[in-house]
Amino acid sequence: MARPLRDTVEYFPHDADASSRKTVKILVGRYGPAGYAVWFRLLEILCRTDGHYISCNLQEEIEFLHVETLAPDGKLLEILDLLSILGAIDAELWSKKVIWSQNLVNRLAGLYKNRRRSPPTRPNVSTGINGVSTGRNGITTTNSGVTTGINGVSTSKLRGGGGGGGGGGGGGGG
Repeated sequence: MARPLRDTVEYFPHDADASSRKTVKILVGRYGPAGYAVWFRLLEILCRTDGHYISCNLQEEIEFLHVETLAPDGKLLEILDLLSILGAIDAELWSKKVIWSQNLVNRLAGLYKNRRRSPPTRPNVSTGINGVSTGRNGITTTNSGVTTGINGVSTSKLRGGGGGGGGGGGGGGG
């Protein structure tokens, strides 16, 4: 029986000079070591989440990310807003409460090449009339065109995912 295809990874590179790059310097400057922790834990979560994106349209997901990333009290959304301004996560998708880092996915391209297939593509957030989302979360991916579940991954799968390896050399935003 063939192994199922998956769009998750158990490892991603964490460059030795990651802390000297713009994104991390700004996060650490504003939030201290917690900024560093939030960023790299977020990258770990993205890596173990199917499709490498997270929909934050449910308060439950925000609460989970707050705890999982070790974000300082009440700072997670502020940090995510800053990451979108810095280009570390996609600003257009974040405006729709979806976290996606193209730089991270680009860094994973070699892994997907070894799997002999393309990496996941940027999710499309579809909207209906007057900007109302279609489907349960309004997210489709361009490589499948199929609307995904509430957050692209069941909550239990997101929580139960494997480890994430070290970090990602600035994974998204350099």
